[in-house]
Amino acid sequence: FGAVWAAELATRSESTGLAYGLLEIPNHTLVAVVDVTNEMLEDPDFNIENEIQSETAEQFAVAENVGFVTGSGVGRVTGVTVDPIITNTKSGSNGDFDGDDLIDLLYGLKGVYQANATWGLNRVTMRKIRKLKANNEYIWLPSDSGIRNIAGGAAPALLGRPYVIMPEMQDTGTTGNVSVIVGDFRRGYLITDHVALQVLRDPYTQASSDLIRYWARRRVGGQVRLAEAIRRLEESA
Repeated sequence: FGAVWAAELATRSESTGLAYGLLEIPNHTLVAVVDVTNEMLEDPDFNIENEIQSETAEQFAVAENVGFVTGSGVGRVTGVTVDPIITNTKSGSNGDFDGDDLIDLLYGLKGVYQANATWGLNRVTMRKIRKLKANNEYIWLPSDSGIRNIAGGAAPALLGRPYVIMPEMQDTGTTGNVSVIVGDFRRGYLITDHVALQVLRDPYTQASSDLIRYWARRRVGGQVRLAEAIRRLEESA
């Protein structure tokens, strides 16, 4: 709803346009099962159990990152690049994009979201942007103060807003790919940490094979909750 000016004795009426609803975000389970021999665990020169704990945490983080970006929502989280609640913005170039598309994408956000926006793209797409030229000169060039981005601002930034390299994003150059995303992700995407990473040491299940089994699990949810805070660039034909 919007606020309106009212004279001293003017009749006031209810402001319209405000509505609330219940958003259900399912929590999905990530699992990993690792078997290790007792001999490996008994090795005094290297702590295999600590290594398993560290590797488990890293691989769960990798799986979560993939899910938050490209997850289908079927038995897993819904990724920010595929959640159907957001309508993609088509690029104006043939299976590719240019600087105009990036400007239109960023300034298509409302000011309140643009002020807190962050870009997301992978290294292939970043290389494409790094090579954009005007008058046969690179638009984005190294400078004495760091990196000069497309339209000013502190490095590392594009059009004055910071960027994050997301390896899970699709590459540029293919029709239909979502290669660039920008938005206020704190407002637009919600992650629910329902159950933290748990690792259970099980010496019984595989005891006949002289193995120790480690069960790891975590429950987490994620999906877009405010579509207008995020914009995606889909490369058109």
